[in-house]
Amino acid sequence: MTDKINPLITDYMDPWTSERVKNILQPTEEELIYFVKLMQLLNQKRKLSEKFDYNPSVVLDDFLYHGTINHARNMNLLRDLNIRHIINTCHVPLEEEIIKTFNVLWIDMQDEEDVNINQYFEKTNDFLLSCKEKKEKVLVHCQMGISRSSSIVLAYLMKYHHDTLMKAYDFLLDRRSISCPNPSFLMQLFNEDQLVNSLENLSNDLFYEIYDYLEGLDICVAFSNLNARFQQLITCSTNRYKIILNYSTTQKLFWNYSKEIKHQIYSISFQSPKTSINEFFPIDYSYNNLQSIFIEDIKKNQLISLLNHLRDLPCLFVLNINSNIK
Repeated sequence: MTDKINPLITDYMDPWTSERVKNILQPTEEELIYFVKLMQLLNQKRKLSEKFDYNPSVVLDDFLYHGTINHARNMNLLRDLNIRHIINTCHVPLEEEIIKTFNVLWIDMQDEEDVNINQYFEKTNDFLLSCKEKKEKVLVHCQMGISRSSSIVLAYLMKYHHDTLMKAYDFLLDRRSISCPNPSFLMQLFNEDQLVNSLENLSNDLFYEIYDYLEGLDICVAFSNLNARFQQLITCSTNRYKIILNYSTTQKLFWNYSKEIKHQIYSISFQSPKTSINEFFPIDYSYNNLQSIFIEDIKKNQLISLLNHLRDLPCLFVLNINSNIK
């Protein structure tokens, strides 16, 4: 550690936190400096904050609340706030009555440094976005509403409302001043932040090269988790996609992204998914750049139906069917 950093650690971290950050997490100098800045922000916000309100904190007025396990166990409170969904990040489940009454996503984890909280962000972000789209209210909680639940809320804010962890944390502290993810969780959020920002600095030419080597849905899923720049790359009319549909591809996944890129799909490989190709997606004239279709297996009645639809495709010139039809 440099001589400049050590005084900052002493000023803005208690001895217990300082010890765990330096000796257990062993952060890089860049990570440690950023962590100290987050602690500075936390201290400043707490000095400015009024007496803490022990009700659930309203993070986003239209749908997102942040609180404790006691809030999640209070049926009357939940009904008064019109809560419909709950994300429980405690190590223990909620009572059966709560689980039966509300849509509960339980993320079973401890508030410990060795927990990989990063692995849950995609699931919780999708859950929160679904609540937002339904215009239904959701409570995110842990035991005290300080560490685990704050990390989940910050991950959502970083993805959909703010482009950096610092901005997201500043926003959250204005609404819940006790929010304080443990040092490991903050480092994981920081690394998530750095990943996105490092990708932002890459040239578009490099991303165009990626399109030649990756499957279309994989590109859409990866880039859609980033910012508007990548969304523009996904839908750029000059890009063409090859799509591979197999047992691991869900209809929801395909429909989430195919609507935006159907005019750019030039090749589809249908490798024995659980449903027939006609059920998976209707082939129509809107796939106006689809040039080739490969089908690994298909039943006779499905094939007849499929062939009837292929007449609508203006650019199709390759149809490869590998089937056991006798």
